[in-house]
Amino acid sequence: MAEVLMQASKVATGQAGAPACPVKDPPVDPEVVVATQPRRYTADYKLKILAATDQCQVHGDIGLLLRQEGLYHSTLRKWRRWRQRFQAQGVTMGLTHDPGKDLCEENARLLRENKRLELKLKKAEALIALQKKVSELITAHEDEAREGIHS
Repeated sequence: MAEVLMQASKVATGQAGAPACPVKDPPVDPEVVVATQPRRYTADYKLKILAATDQCQVHGDIGLLLRQEGLYHSTLRKWRRWRQRFQAQGVTMGLTHDPGKDLCEENARLLRENKRLELKLKKAEALIALQKKVSELITAHEDEAREGIHS
């Protein structure tokens, strides 16, 4: 009877038919694992979590919520500062972009356009200078031709 129970326990734990000598673990791969990208959260998700934490009444509920969502308390603290900053500015909380980023992008676009126009201006000035020289040469040649006819 004891042998039957031992055999059943081996089958249940997956040790039935296990070799007598222990199998060595494969060698550890020394290659460095590529770091993952940090998670990005939408404003709606942040607001949902912040609203849920604001509703927590019992000690430990916030920790439970953070564990369920896979978040850290430091992340929650950053989100609370984020919410306070936007509320202080009177910005609607559905904002998903940074207004300062729009200004930076517009500034970069205007700088590119300015460089392009400066290059175009230099080309136009060089062309005008060339046209002046050609005009002077043609005028000088015509003057020489008239003097040759009248002489």
